[in-house]
Amino acid sequence: MKEDTIYYVRKPQITYGIQIGILLLECYIPYIPGMIGNATTFKYPVRYKVVRGASINRIINERDPKLIEPFIESGKELIAEGVQAVTGNCGFVALFQKQIAEELNVPVFMSSILLVPLISRMLRAHEKVAIVTADASNLDDSILQAAGISNEIGIHLCDLNKSVHFQESILQEGGTLNANILENEVLEIIEDELRDDPLIKAIVLECTDIPPFAYAIQEKIGLPVFDIVSLIDFVYNGLTRKPYRGQI
Repeated sequence: MKEDTIYYVRKPQITYGIQIGILLLECYIPYIPGMIGNATTFKYPVRYKVVRGASINRIINERDPKLIEPFIESGKELIAEGVQAVTGNCGFVALFQKQIAEELNVPVFMSSILLVPLISRMLRAHEKVAIVTADASNLDDSILQAAGISNEIGIHLCDLNKSVHFQESILQEGGTLNANILENEVLEIIEDELRDDPLIKAIVLECTDIPPFAYAIQEKIGLPVFDIVSLIDFVYNGLTRKPYRGQI
């Protein structure tokens, strides 16, 4: 006789089965499929929480440490609602990775650039990882080191600030996004950087609004492309292992 399967309530949790929690900046961008802010990007349910007051400017330009506590509190709310891991929709929050992870009792990964040390180890010693970032001038050593990227790791920054449409539609929250224009400008920036530095052998998209174009980037340049979506998939798969089925 099969034993009973018993489940127990987890107060204050109301709903179940959502593994990934996503902390969103308080900004107004038309999140298209492929962006972390669009739930159809994922093949599984995700839960969102807006960190009130966390604007693009306060994160990227001001790096306001007063935002650490709101991120922590919002993360705790997601955990109380049942998520098993917490991420966010701005790679610059890597600066607060350690503080947030220390306060939340689930895996925390606030930026795709956490992947850079791993990807670097996949390459030959002299080869580089290109980081496609929203603002290269602000992605300095303090953020890189917070993500575990030491000076010994070869990186090359690709600055999306060179894209006029990226500035207008994303950084300035223009309210309108032309995906074709943005894709073309992103491809042009990356191709220019690859011509300047042939040692680039892998791409990491720091900006969470660029994954919709990851396929086009890889198709154009033929290199491995990693981003926050592929990192979320990696963590989700680690949280939801399934038995293997098959024959030998």
